[in-house]
Amino acid sequence: MPHTQSFRVSGMTCQNCVRHVTKALLNQKGITRADVSLEKGSAQIESTTPIDFSVIREALKEEGYEASGDDSGEPLPKARDPSSRPLENPVVKNEKAGMPAAKATTPLDFHIEGMHCATCVFTIEKALTRQKGVGDVRVNLATSTCSLSYDPTETTPEKLFKTVTESGYTPIPPEELVTKNAFFHELVGLFLTGALTVALIFPLHEPTTGFWAFEKAILGILLEIVGGGVFIRGAYNALKNRSANMDTLVALGTLSALIYSLLALARVTPMTMFETQGLLLFFIRTGKILELSARNRAVSLLEGTRSLLPDHAFLISPDGSVKETPIESLSPGDVIQVPRGARVPADGNLESQEAFLDESLMTGESLSVRRSSGERIIGGSANTADPFRMRITQTGTDTVLGRMVMAIRRAQNDRPPIQHLADRIASVFVPAVIAVALISSAVFFITTHNMTLSTTALIGVLVVACPCAMGLATPTAILVGSSVALKKGIIFRRGSAMEIFAKATRIVFDKTGTLTKGTPEITSWNGSSSEEDLVPILLPVVSLATHPLARALALRMNTLHVAISPEEQKESWVVTESQGEGMKGSRRSRPDEELLLGRPDFLSFHGIILPVEGIGKEEGSIVAVAYRGKYVGRYLLKDSIRPESPEVIHYFQTMGIKTSLLSGDHEEEAMRISGLAGIPPTETYAGKTPLEKEEMIRRWRDQGEIVVMVGDGINDAAAMARADLGVAMGEGAAITRERGDLLLPPSGLGPLAFAHHVARLTHSRIRQNLWWAFGYNIAGIPLAAGVFYPLTHQFIPPTFDGLAMAASSVIVVGNSLLLANVASDSPVKKFPST
Repeated sequence: MPHTQSFRVSGMTCQNCVRHVTKALLNQKGITRADVSLEKGSAQIESTTPIDFSVIREALKEEGYEASGDDSGEPLPKARDPSSRPLENPVVKNEKAGMPAAKATTPLDFHIEGMHCATCVFTIEKALTRQKGVGDVRVNLATSTCSLSYDPTETTPEKLFKTVTESGYTPIPPEELVTKNAFFHELVGLFLTGALTVALIFPLHEPTTGFWAFEKAILGILLEIVGGGVFIRGAYNALKNRSANMDTLVALGTLSALIYSLLALARVTPMTMFETQGLLLFFIRTGKILELSARNRAVSLLEGTRSLLPDHAFLISPDGSVKETPIESLSPGDVIQVPRGARVPADGNLESQEAFLDESLMTGESLSVRRSSGERIIGGSANTADPFRMRITQTGTDTVLGRMVMAIRRAQNDRPPIQHLADRIASVFVPAVIAVALISSAVFFITTHNMTLSTTALIGVLVVACPCAMGLATPTAILVGSSVALKKGIIFRRGSAMEIFAKATRIVFDKTGTLTKGTPEITSWNGSSSEEDLVPILLPVVSLATHPLARALALRMNTLHVAISPEEQKESWVVTESQGEGMKGSRRSRPDEELLLGRPDFLSFHGIILPVEGIGKEEGSIVAVAYRGKYVGRYLLKDSIRPESPEVIHYFQTMGIKTSLLSGDHEEEAMRISGLAGIPPTETYAGKTPLEKEEMIRRWRDQGEIVVMVGDGINDAAAMARADLGVAMGEGAAITRERGDLLLPPSGLGPLAFAHHVARLTHSRIRQNLWWAFGYNIAGIPLAAGVFYPLTHQFIPPTFDGLAMAASSVIVVGNSLLLANVASDSPVKKFPST
């Protein structure tokens, strides 16, 4: 009988990594099968005998990957049986996480200078993942950033920075970013390259003297050092790492032109190509300037959100004096004053009696909101009324805005599935281009014996190829798309979430707090005793609950103003909540006197006999109550539907996406809400427990559907984890927002339609970029290689090839930037565009 073992694998970035891991595992004695998942970052093996986990770990470590998981070799626990009925809080497992987290949990984000194409990304990721203690590594070409996790007991940031440096790139710690200006360096390099090129093409004296040949040689060599030095260094560093990148192609192309020209001066070849060399370097560096400018503009969309925080704050000293101080100097506990019209510099609690704030950053609504003393104030909000005082609770990256920006940055470094093809091609692209260039050059030399034609073909192929466009196609679009969403307070926590949402075939909604406002009101009580008699036993239980229905009951109990005896006030209760079903509580002094409240079938499951008539026929949510083993009565509560819900449902239906309602409520109430929202009765599922919701999501996915689950409560967390994409409402519970791949602002359901609108346009833009990147190279390389020369007897000049290569990357980045314009309008009127 074969033995099965599952474990997590860190450091995989593309399908090449999957092949390396699979091969390393199958090379181990006794392993007969290995299934490696890039998306889940996990592997499962079958073997004739149990394999020592240390053997697996060492085998993958030699390949530059890290294995972690269950050293005993036992399979990871499977999902709980959906048919089992929970009586306690269910343990929620995020299927997309799949495996226990690796030990490397300390995050590190920094910038990297010197990257030019997708091969650079692959080189850096490979070098970092080979380091001991390093977990998941994500390098983003568009933003020139790296995000990784590491184990502080195994390595340090300094060691990781040294690894990047040894790979030929320049790591920049976050605190040093202000001293770096890659754009300025590129601009200086472009100016010098242009000046030397002009000197070569337009000499100041008659180029007839013998000394002119020597001058051209000196200028050509100097041009290659000044204008092409950055590419030569990059090519050398790539060679040290046994790889090749865009720098390799440019360096080989321009050096070929220089060497050919020097040979011409020595009468070995018929003509010089100094002009070709100079114009190539000038056009390519001009393209890099334009590309860098466009990328900086894309990054500024995100940094613009961060700039909503002011540079200074007004700190109130213990003696009452006010002084201006940089926000970097603020600490939790400090009291500050926020002037009229100023933005709040950090998160905190209001100390003044009241304040009026524009919280559009988080809610998408620009109307001022009144906050009372003690309420939470979010950094980045604007004071629209009189000055107020507040006490700081979080600063920097710990604030809501800081966490939003960090979430966006990490999402940008996450590769969606559509990028995997580009990664696979990029890993072999440059060697293939070099091979095509050499073959083309050899063919022309053998068939024509013309060194000029042979060299032209060689240079043309080398400089026309553009791996940069493939590397920029996805990250630039995700950067712009996620930044546009962030302006509405919408956070995509994974870059792949955009592609999943764009391809979704079914979107599933929870009822309470999702389609409805989540603020139910009690409409009636039908019971054998008065409500007042229930207050001493009901209030201690519902006060500890998180569900909106329980909160409504707690509010009702407090409004009855029933005096509770001192003995009852001192009584301690043990409360257990079964998410989505009900609660049970008992006094510690009298544990046999148990209180049950929740869904009618929850009480039935615990042996309570319910009335035959009435229950389940009313319009509204029912909370049944039992005490000491006997039915006491039931509350009827009604929740209002969100005004934007019908329009949001209609939007998704017009997009061809199925809409479904999964509710724990009884059928009549679920049908009432779905009818108001516009969800078909056949897609309305009532009376579902959290695990039954999860099972339905699993069933839809097994049928090939791409499922999105939208919820706000703890009882939705299991279904959200099971879905392809989990969407957390802005007012949702903390665990729900933690499970969410997409986080909505607390302004209702309207942002959901806008998020889909942005995801769909971003995915479309990524496809356009990749089509252009592949199409350009497929067409450009054969043309530069002279495939039509036998018919036309003409070559495309290498300078035009270089110009086309430079333009290719600029077109990709520019196409992504257009997202900021076309994606700004909301498809839902009740969530207006800004």
